[in-house]
This record gives sequence, structure tokens and C-alpha cells, in this order.
Amino acid sequence: MRYLIILTIAFVTFNINSYSKEITEKLNADETENNLLHHNKFQLETDPLAWAIGGGSIHGAYNLGQHRFQIGLAFLALPEGLQDNKEVSEEFKSISLKYDYFLNNITDNGWFVGSTIDLLEWSYEDEFNEIIETESLNIGIRIGYKYVPFDKNSSFNGLYLTPWIGLSNMFNNDDLEFKSGTYERNPIKVFPTVHIGWEF
Repeated sequence: MRYLIILTIAFVTFNINSYSKEITEKLNADETENNLLHHNKFQLETDPLAWAIGGGSIHGAYNLGQHRFQIGLAFLALPEGLQDNKEVSEEFKSISLKYDYFLNNITDNGWFVGSTIDLLEWSYEDEFNEIIETESLNIGIRIGYKYVPFDKNSSFNGLYLTPWIGLSNMFNNDDLEFKSGTYERNPIKVFPTVHIGWEF
């Protein structure tokens, strides 16, 4: 009889523990799902540094949990420090597709890594005002950090900053044949910047 009682208690205890564990896992899963659904939001952002030096950009994105999908338009005359050749000025217009993955579950603040595909129209001008126009396809990766400076109770809680740096390869990188000479183009592009945006 004593063994039967012990076995009964053990059986009930095991089932209670199993049931409690199942309920806890379900609650945690629901909480995680709610957190991710809470962050399924549209975002609009731009590059203030580009506007400051005579260019501009506009980007629209959709945040799906830890995943972000973005499309953007940009135009810029590159500063001399980012040009392949100091004797040749460079300008571009681009349309880009980006995918980012946030390394934490909640995307208010945190690191992300991603990939980017850019279709660019380039305009090069040498010191004698000769212009060469060409197109290129750039494929690359980027890493950045999303920072939300205000808490959820603030009227500005949609504001965020994303400093990031990208590394890409330009596939159409033929040399530029000017009358004044031939200039090489570096296929590897490094692009650091900071975006400012609003999450709706």
C-alpha cells in the first residue's frame, strides 16, 4: 500500500511538472511572438550626411520581427577621400535593396548584420571636363547598430539612429578611358554612414 501511494504521488507530481513546463513554454512562446509582432513596423529613414554634402537619400523599410527589408534611392557626389582617383570626380545615383538580421529578439536597440544589392549609375569627370557615364551592380554586406534614444512613453519614441558600415564589390569595374589618360576603378567599396529614421 505504501509503495502504491508513493507511486501515485510520483505520477501526479511528474504530470504536474510536465503540465507546468508545457504552460510555461507556451507563455514564453506567446510572449516572444507578441514581442516580435509588436516590432512588425514600417520605417522611413534618410542619410543626413549625404544631404550635408550636397547629396541625398530616402529609404523605406519593413521590420518583420528580427528581419528588416529595405528599398532605397540615393544620389551623391563622392568626397575626395572616397574617390578612386583624385583627378577624376565621381557622382552616382542608386537604387538599393537591403536585408538586415537583428542579433537580439527585440529590435528597439541592437546590432544587426545584413546584405545589400545596389544598382548604380556613375558619372565621372576629369580635370578637362570630359564625362564618362556607366552603370554597375554592387553586392555587399553591412553591419550596424540601431539606437532608439527615447523610451516608449515619449512622443518621439519612433525616432532612431542607425550608424553602419558597408563593404561591397562592384562587378562592372572597367577602367575609365579618358582622352587625358586611363584611370583604374577599385572594385572594393567601403561606405560608412549614419541614418536617421522614424518607425511607425
